[in-house]
Amino acid sequence: MAEARGWEHYRHHHISRAISRLVAETGDVEISRLFSSAERLHANFYEGFMSELELRAHAEDARRLVRKLRALLAS
Repeated sequence: MAEARGWEHYRHHHISRAISRLVAETGDVEISRLFSSAERLHANFYEGFMSELELRAHAEDARRLVRKLRALLAS
């Protein structure tokens, strides 16, 4: 989304800012919550602290986020 809109997205704070802009633009606060879940998955990739149950739940959140972002790109 950030790339398509010409927003900076090379650092974590740029991506967080882009998510905030999307939430403000769409009014969909779930985007922020789903992104937080995806960030937790990212941290787990390096640290390996999640149980399998948590991992599955957060992975579903990440898939939901991707579907939402794809729909926004298509509109």
